[in-house]
Amino acid sequence: MEISITDDGIEMSSADGNGVIRWDNIIKWRENHEFVLIYQSLAHYLIVPKRIKNDGFDLEYFVKILRRKVGNAT
Repeated sequence: MEISITDDGIEMSSADGNGVIRWDNIIKWRENHEFVLIYQSLAHYLIVPKRIKNDGFDLEYFVKILRRKVGNAT
């Protein structure tokens, strides 16, 4: 699975397909020491493990963009 940040939102792709979570469809986000949760509704969210930074993903930039586009973590 790959995650990238675009002007439109968070783009995800895998061998099975791809999709985009648009910024305006994200209602909130949260984080702890292991994960970032991206909520599209109270019952539907994407779990992003923070260990992806070990694969070269810029987690600090990702969190910075979430704050700018969605607001502070709640």
